[in-house]
Amino acid sequence: MTMRGRFSEALIGISDFYIQVSGTPGAQAESAETHTVGYVIAVKPMIQAVVDLMESEFRAVLAMAEAQRLATCRICFDKPLYGKAPIHSVSFSTRNDPDDM
Repeated sequence: MTMRGRFSEALIGISDFYIQVSGTPGAQAESAETHTVGYVIAVKPMIQAVVDLMESEFRAVLAMAEAQRLATCRICFDKPLYGKAPIHSVSFSTRNDPDDM
């Protein structure tokens, strides 16, 4: 599943994002070795990222999106170095206010 949108806070002047989200059967919530759920793979012309969720999490996010109820996405990642960065956590919500997550 792909998502496009705008971050509430710009990163190096860029606020547009594109995220590829996938679900892997048997995947862990995060990689035990690297403590990541995905990676920022580019920052220009927009922030581009890939995220791999547990299959059950992916199905829940997909259901929100199909019902047109997916309102916000919160992503926690390191400051990109050479356009790349690990993503440590990601969450999705039907609420418009990201502070309610």
